[in-house]
Amino acid sequence: MPGLIEVQEEWVDNPFFVRRELWGDDDPSTLNVHMDQYYTFAGDYVGDKHLAYSLRGRGIIHFEKRTPDSTICTIGFSPPEGKWYGWSHRAIAGFGIGQHIDAKDDGSPCITSASFDEAKQHAKDFAESVS
Repeated sequence: MPGLIEVQEEWVDNPFFVRRELWGDDDPSTLNVHMDQYYTFAGDYVGDKHLAYSLRGRGIIHFEKRTPDSTICTIGFSPPEGKWYGWSHRAIAGFGIGQHIDAKDDGSPCITSASFDEAKQHAKDFAESVS
């Protein structure tokens, strides 16, 4: 069964803690893979370099898991934009206070984030919808 063999190197790439990990198995006939994985300083998984740099490029520096049972961070806050973001490997969207969110094709209503907490909830809802 493939899995993490070892952490070969660790470093800081703000706002992330990065681990170069060797994944594979002990079978010498199989190919093992090196991957740089990005984590919060609390140890929560964010994603690979491509995703981490995309999030950092939007100014997102505060990352959270959508639920306590989640295994990966899929929401985060960007102080420069004043927005909560939700994402998956498929899509990303930001939600700010007073931001108008258009109706979807499925007939759901238009909504506006009236508070910081509502914007965060919209980010959670979006992350769940694209996961």
